[in-house]
Amino acid sequence: MFQTFISEPLFNALVFLTGVIPGNSMGLSIIALTIFVKILLIPLQNRALSTQKELKKIEPELKKIKNDTAGNREEEARRVMALYKEHHVNPFAGFAVVLVQIPIFIGLFLVFREGMESLRYGLYSFIQMPSYVNPSFLGVDLGSKSIIFAIAITVTQFIHTKISLPSSSASSEGERTFADDFNRSLQFQMKYIMPVVIGVVSSGLPAAVSVYWFTSTLFSIVYDQMYRRRV
Repeated sequence: MFQTFISEPLFNALVFLTGVIPGNSMGLSIIALTIFVKILLIPLQNRALSTQKELKKIEPELKKIKNDTAGNREEEARRVMALYKEHHVNPFAGFAVVLVQIPIFIGLFLVFREGMESLRYGLYSFIQMPSYVNPSFLGVDLGSKSIIFAIAITVTQFIHTKISLPSSSASSEGERTFADDFNRSLQFQMKYIMPVVIGVVSSGLPAAVSVYWFTSTLFSIVYDQMYRRRV
């Protein structure tokens, strides 16, 4: 089922794009396919960005609830959820974008691992395999590993995380709580450690996957900035 609904459509889309793009460049085909997928996900992306904006707006009220409940977690959770409902905030909206992209990423990885000439995935009747495929992009064989693309992914992931995460602020009257320390620690790991981990993982994957990941992150950076300036 995964192959039928995820990998095979992605494979056919990649074959089609490679056939129509000048030079039959697989690298440009991956970039075009990535942008197409990201455009389809814009409604989810908008919802996630809108949620970030609303969470920032109600941050003072969230802090007040935390102070008023004084460690009563059940009451705090009840009031926080009521506040979310009042402002129509879905705190899990950001996860939807990630969850949708996971099967797409896995599907592309399987396609790139098998290669364009794989017999594992069938071509649709209206898709023709190009007579020639250029597997090189910026001097890198997309079927091999690439440290250069891994570094590029690390940098773009760091930039995206930095502009996406809200700035951490201390508790009122300068007091630092466990929640503040935990939040700072989590943001530090997300901002500095996670990009390195992603870069290390991508260095062991085919460069084609890295091109997809890099393009996807770069698209998110540009779109996020455009969205924030527009609203």
